[in-house]
Amino acid sequence: MLEVIVHPLPELTTEIVESPVPVPGPDEVLVKVEVAGSNVKDWLHLTARKMSLNSGDDMAGTIYGLGENVNEFEIGDRVAAFHPMFTRGGTYAEYALAPRHTVFEIPDGMSFEEAATIPLVITTAALSLFRIQGLPTPWAHPSSPLPPTPLIIYGASSALGSFAIKLAVASNIHPIIAIHGTTIPSIVPLLDPSKGDTLISYLPSTSPAAMQAAIRAALGPLQAYHALDAISSSETWLTVAQVLAPGSVLSAVSGAHTYNDPEIPEGVQVKYTSPPVEHNIKTSAPKPRTRRPSMSSFFNQLSQIETSTLPTTHNNTHSVPTPVEVAAAERLLSEQFRSLLNTSDDSSTTNQDLLNRLIAHLESEIESPPEKVDGVPQSYLDALERVDKKSLKRSDVCPICNEVFLDDEYPLVVRLPCHKTHVFDLECVGPWLRLQGTCPLDRKKMSEKKEVVKVVDDDEEEYDDMFA
Repeated sequence: MLEVIVHPLPELTTEIVESPVPVPGPDEVLVKVEVAGSNVKDWLHLTARKMSLNSGDDMAGTIYGLGENVNEFEIGDRVAAFHPMFTRGGTYAEYALAPRHTVFEIPDGMSFEEAATIPLVITTAALSLFRIQGLPTPWAHPSSPLPPTPLIIYGASSALGSFAIKLAVASNIHPIIAIHGTTIPSIVPLLDPSKGDTLISYLPSTSPAAMQAAIRAALGPLQAYHALDAISSSETWLTVAQVLAPGSVLSAVSGAHTYNDPEIPEGVQVKYTSPPVEHNIKTSAPKPRTRRPSMSSFFNQLSQIETSTLPTTHNNTHSVPTPVEVAAAERLLSEQFRSLLNTSDDSSTTNQDLLNRLIAHLESEIESPPEKVDGVPQSYLDALERVDKKSLKRSDVCPICNEVFLDDEYPLVVRLPCHKTHVFDLECVGPWLRLQGTCPLDRKKMSEKKEVVKVVDDDEEEYDDMFA
């Protein structure tokens, strides 16, 4: 067969060569390529790695061969697929390989050209929203309707931004704050202003401060914990990160940056979405935390029922929370803890016992919900003692999620004042403290007046450069 090899250096060139037709291995599919999609990463990654390769990964065509265990497709099926990056059998060829789990049939009304634009971009969008952000998937069925869950998408009119909007809408995630350039007609029909979806321009005539003000105005009383920077160049992530609440995650899509800028607010994480991770390919991207709960829905529900003296704007400043509304917040927190319990290691009995106790307490209050929230304010969380990363050991884990603190590149670990050994990931313990106001381990009431001096780390840690 004919195959195209991309040479990035000394200048970008391509070479057509004769190569043997690849043979599909177990769980692989061989596709006769009709159309190969092209992306910036096809030459950018090769330049960074100084390597020559058939770097095509998007494809559409017909199935030509089936590997062992593949029984959901037939020879001749019209399909599109995503080829694992930096591996044999790329799509710039007459035939290409793909793992069975990235292959999907093309509807009759869709052309090969249209289908070839889908695989990489929708994989990146899905990984950003559902793996990195932990947002609910379109096929999830929550036991109760979710409160508003704001999602900020920078570069919403790009291919990646458009696919992210489509996935968010399919998951009923609203409001969507779509930050766009000049190309917006394609995304306008996707948004629902009745659910708070808003278009905001990032054109050069719009200053970062003006754009941030527009984002805050669109959010109203809500806080944003989820964002996707579909551009990720020229420090675009900084403008978005600065409007996110503590405990937020912003997904970035360029591996050419380390995302540890001092302008990023404390408690906001910028995480790189790397499609090769989906194919078990080694990369320099940090390993995502898989069991940390996603609490955006909980915090937005809390913002509607909290009546403390926090500097928080409510939808109705004269409203009083009903027990039903308090119970809804407790149910969201209970469901997140139950999700952690269902994915816990059978050997971690201490973690399981704690989660069972927390769930039992929440469910007892759901049956007879209190009329007000007795938790601590956000200012109390902000003043909690931060545990220096350098003092953590590999054996130190969060009692709630049971994750090793040092598995996180930028751990945000706090110590509660009730006991020096009571240390938690802030993302895990924060929701409990905001709702219950007690230590999860000994149930001692946290004093809202007690102020703890923050630990300031004067030493800058060294890091290794990343690239996609």
